[in-house]
Amino acid sequence: MARIAGFSKKKELQTVREILAELLKISPGVKPPVFAGIMQKIISSAIPDKKNLDIYWKIKRNSNDCILKMYAALQHRVNHSSDSVYEALRLTAVGNIIDYAAFNQHTINIRAEIEKLISTKFTKEHVRLFKKKAEKAETLLLICDNAGEIVFDMLLVTVLQKEYPSLEIIAAVRDIPVLNDATILDAEQIKLGNVCRVISSGSRIPGTVLKNCSSDFRNIFRKADIVISKGQGNYETLHACTKKNLFFSFITKCNIVSVHAGFPRGSLMFITHKRK
Repeated sequence: MARIAGFSKKKELQTVREILAELLKISPGVKPPVFAGIMQKIISSAIPDKKNLDIYWKIKRNSNDCILKMYAALQHRVNHSSDSVYEALRLTAVGNIIDYAAFNQHTINIRAEIEKLISTKFTKEHVRLFKKKAEKAETLLLICDNAGEIVFDMLLVTVLQKEYPSLEIIAAVRDIPVLNDATILDAEQIKLGNVCRVISSGSRIPGTVLKNCSSDFRNIFRKADIVISKGQGNYETLHACTKKNLFFSFITKCNIVSVHAGFPRGSLMFITHKRK
């Protein structure tokens, strides 16, 4: 992150030292997204121009533009599938590959990675459960993750609205710039607000720790009939939540999460704890 911020070698080294000092202070049980938020705060404090704290802004804009150019083809794929809800849910999991915390922006070709994943299947068991719940649901909260990925989310929203016309969908994004996670500005770029209500979760880390989110978001989360949590960071911070009908959509990107979720690393995930 310090390199992306354009720091000099001296400033970069100083920032790394500050981050390491903070690392020594945290307890072993702290989730990785929480520490990533600490790192982001340290780096942001070292940026002279406080009006330009979104160091990933260009990467995020390019990610959104890249997937928007693919949108018509993705929409055609969904519309001509035998199960549009399954296909839209699968594709929104594919979109989670756009993660520059897990992958180096200079060594990964996002479009090529998407093309490799585009035909990958995942289990239909939890999709069937989701569809059963959606038939009776009135509200769905979609907790978004990365810029670019939110274009896949927008496609999912349009499919769900067509399949379940009475379902109100609310999309939540990060409160401030953190890594390449989507914020209100990123959602505005793709016009996500034209298809559903968009709110800030109040989260200032690449995850969702409910006690640190806004009261409005916590209230919507509590009342939502269904919640779809996007991304590994949200999974890491919400998997222990006892919320009913909480579904997780992401790609397993590390061994620890893969073992916890019970799927091989690199798997497309759409799972729930199946709480009654």
